[in-house]
Amino acid sequence: RGSTEYNEQLATERANSVVSWLAEAGITTDRLDLRSFGERKAGQDLHSEEALQSNRRVDVSVQAYQWAI
Repeated sequence: RGSTEYNEQLATERANSVVSWLAEAGITTDRLDLRSFGERKAGQDLHSEEALQSNRRVDVSVQAYQWAI
């Protein structure tokens, strides 16, 4: 397990990878809201390896496309 700073950097890289993948899939980045939290907002306690793995996540919201008429 790395330092908080190292883990934050990994979380940012993970979020950027998700953005890239979604953009390649055709979703414009202006429709995306991505957040990576890591240790700052843990979904589980940090006492087991399983809990640590579940906190390695990126929360993604994709906004509905606004059709121009």
